[in-house]
Amino acid sequence: MTKVLIVDDDERNVRILREILGDEFDLSYAIDGEHALSVVEVFRPDIILLDIMMPGISGIEVCKKIKSSLANKNIKVILVSGMSMIEDRIIGYESGADDYVVKPFDDGELLAKVRVYARLKFAEEVDELKTAFISLITHETRTPFNIIMGNASMLVKMEEDEDKRSGLQDIYIAADMLHKKIEKILFFSGLVTQEDIDKRPCSIFEAYETALASLGLNESQLKRVTLSDDCDDVIKADPVMLQKLLEYLIDNALRYTDAEVSVCVLPDEQNSDYCLIQVKDQGKGLPEHELINLFSAFHKEDLLSHTEGLGISLALCKRIVELHDGAISARNLEDGGFIINVHLPVEHIQ
Repeated sequence: MTKVLIVDDDERNVRILREILGDEFDLSYAIDGEHALSVVEVFRPDIILLDIMMPGISGIEVCKKIKSSLANKNIKVILVSGMSMIEDRIIGYESGADDYVVKPFDDGELLAKVRVYARLKFAEEVDELKTAFISLITHETRTPFNIIMGNASMLVKMEEDEDKRSGLQDIYIAADMLHKKIEKILFFSGLVTQEDIDKRPCSIFEAYETALASLGLNESQLKRVTLSDDCDDVIKADPVMLQKLLEYLIDNALRYTDAEVSVCVLPDEQNSDYCLIQVKDQGKGLPEHELINLFSAFHKEDLLSHTEGLGISLALCKRIVELHDGAISARNLEDGGFIINVHLPVEHIQ
């Protein structure tokens, strides 16, 4: 049951809140700010209904103290006050509060808000658990994967029987594929929470060459990928992210065609402070209804017939582009094939 801490020095207000919430939530109470801070450590509430005007420490200061603690950062704080001016609300939000309710409040609306924040906190905790689990699994599987792949590679070279050598090669390829997928999930989980990146002038050609090397393409695949760079400026980007962006876009295009994949870098005709990176393939394109979720992580149109791929590469591309204040879009070409357009800021060279 969701835990709600009511902090108010007025017994009548506490009684009203108890009548509204008591049947649905596990409640605890505090009569002032100091008392509230001590109750938080023991009761571990999910949500705090916090009066602002109290003797001793104000609700604003209590909110700041709670939100400054890493252990309490996910607690949802709803300030309850008779002060209704917009300036008062702003002060409340700046203290870290998640919402602000003005007295007298509507019983139904308050109950609805508490329910919403209960669901939100649960969802956030599940997301954090997933991220922690993914990180743990990734770190714990690195050594076993390295052992499997290292020994499989060695045995491939030693084995003279062609059928056995082929089987060992399959083991190596499968382990390498699974390892890369897990690494990609971990990379995505880190990007989701990342806000700031170190952008610097980057050569699109160098990023392109590094991306191809990272993909480990065979000679036939390399011949199918071409780069046309008609932009004199360099990209303002995180070099690793730029390389990963090109890597995922090229790999995605190669999956859907046996023909040529072209990477074009052009001046952005709509904005001179940006360049346009186009990745085109000559595949069959996508059904229009699938384009809606193209950049959504882990989205698969038909999970039962889905055979490979996490549906995460293009979601990673979208997040990388967002972190660079750019834009990404995709469409089917009229004469067949598919194109992804990426707009990224450039560093003008004088």
